[in-house]
Amino acid sequence: MALLPQHLRQLTIRLCTVVALGTLALGSIALQPMTARAQASIVPALHPVYDWLADQRVAGRLPQYQFEVRPMARAEIIAQLRTLAAMESSLSEGERRLLRDFRNEFEQERLEANRGFTADFFRKLPSALWPAIRDRRDPVIYAGTSADSMVSGAVYVAKGAGTLSLTNGSDRRSGYVTTGAVRGFLNTRFGLGWHFEADNIWTATDAALIRQLPRYDTEAMKPYSTSSYEYESFVSYRSPKYFELVMGRGSQAMGAGVTDPLILRADAPYFGMMRLRLGTPRFNFVYLHGALHTNAVDETMAYQGNPITSRVAPDRYLVSHRLTWSPHPRLSLALHEQMIYSNRGLDLNYLNPVVPMVLAQARLGDRDNLLMGGDVVFRPLNGTQLVGSVLIDDVGKPGDEGVHWSEIKSAMTVGIEQRLWPGMRLSLGYTATTPFVYSHWMRLNAYEDHDKPLGTALGPNGEELAARLIGWFPLRTRVMLGVRAIRRGLDPVNSAGVVTACVGGNLLCGKLEPGRPRYVGAEIHDIRRVELEAESEVIRGFPIAFRLRDDQVTRGTQLRSQRFVDLRFRFGF
Repeated sequence: MALLPQHLRQLTIRLCTVVALGTLALGSIALQPMTARAQASIVPALHPVYDWLADQRVAGRLPQYQFEVRPMARAEIIAQLRTLAAMESSLSEGERRLLRDFRNEFEQERLEANRGFTADFFRKLPSALWPAIRDRRDPVIYAGTSADSMVSGAVYVAKGAGTLSLTNGSDRRSGYVTTGAVRGFLNTRFGLGWHFEADNIWTATDAALIRQLPRYDTEAMKPYSTSSYEYESFVSYRSPKYFELVMGRGSQAMGAGVTDPLILRADAPYFGMMRLRLGTPRFNFVYLHGALHTNAVDETMAYQGNPITSRVAPDRYLVSHRLTWSPHPRLSLALHEQMIYSNRGLDLNYLNPVVPMVLAQARLGDRDNLLMGGDVVFRPLNGTQLVGSVLIDDVGKPGDEGVHWSEIKSAMTVGIEQRLWPGMRLSLGYTATTPFVYSHWMRLNAYEDHDKPLGTALGPNGEELAARLIGWFPLRTRVMLGVRAIRRGLDPVNSAGVVTACVGGNLLCGKLEPGRPRYVGAEIHDIRRVELEAESEVIRGFPIAFRLRDDQVTRGTQLRSQRFVDLRFRFGF
């Protein structure tokens, strides 16, 4: 060290100090008890536990539960369940039973102690039925923890069967379906987690039946196919309080709302993404960067005089920033911005999570699609929750100076959720979208994936009034009855179904024309929708699910009245 110049010696000392401090920090992380760092694996956003915890938040019991950003790590869900367990005496008998069921599933020690053995169950039928109903054991192929307590996990399998039916006027279709699925997760003591699940659905009759299921109607399902599959996979790292990194593909949701949020809805097409979250439940920042779908085409080029054909697709990316602040247990505020950019590689302007995208786009020019907005969730009383969300796409024409609110492209939703009695809540919501919102004059930059909205399924140029009655009962029984009055202003089409005028009602037809009044020049469609969802597990691991969606089109010619019924039973998850 003495042979080095003075400035180099000082630099070396500083580097050694940084390395030493970093080593001590990592060592302290590794030595933390497993309960603080385990269960980092991700739980997909469509899991029913999210809705049940949301019901408890409306009741005022879980003020720090952020239902507006999903999926979450198992550790977060366990923390909420244990918060409820600490106040178990204030829960109703039905809520205590549901709490026990979810704790048995999510808390590793409970899962291992209470897991069911399927072979014994089938050997002892029918006498095994009552013990299965009474004991509520989770059927699982394997659940365990390594001898050194460094790794824990579980593996499940599922088989199912059911029937689907679709009625369009005099056109009636129905058919039996079978399903198969596998699911597994791993968690480590040092904060790494992994979750994977894949499922397949098959019918011997009609592909149109499967296409009614949002999860399976993707590019992977060809028009002639009678089977489809979907998968979710996440790798994650989580520190106890302030940091989480998730990479993977699967269901996601972001934003406030009674029905669909304006940013990301849980049943939108899945896409690969990386998500970073920093902060505490009271004040946190979420950064998401995802790759969206584009159709691949064959492209032929000459290379050294020889034709070469390649399978290529334009690149499309979604970037999102969300800053959430809860100044009071009854109030949560959030600001968000989203960007769609395309036809180039990863843009370093958007890879930096701390640079506001509004500033980046101002320097890059109008070649990307920027959307901004805010959410609010407020509980004035325990049992009453108010939600609101606004999304702004454009506030003027390209090249205009300043902000022109008369030329705004936007979407908004407001709602109220009222708890009627334990486990039962009534939700009322109103959503409105202006023409051209979510669309973009560059087709690749529309806010969609697989030609479907990423945000509210209402799409541009429409309104929706929705009411839902949601009930949670023992035996993991959930019932949702909903009605919606929907009005959509679609772009007019000719007899061949080709769009004849782009007036803001088509997600894929964008123009440099913000400010058009709603429904002007559009073909108006009025739809009355009735929804019914019911799922129950009288025997844990044997769920029976029924779903009905009945759309009656009372005005308009492009959409048809239809009724879709989905009845399925499975054994496994």
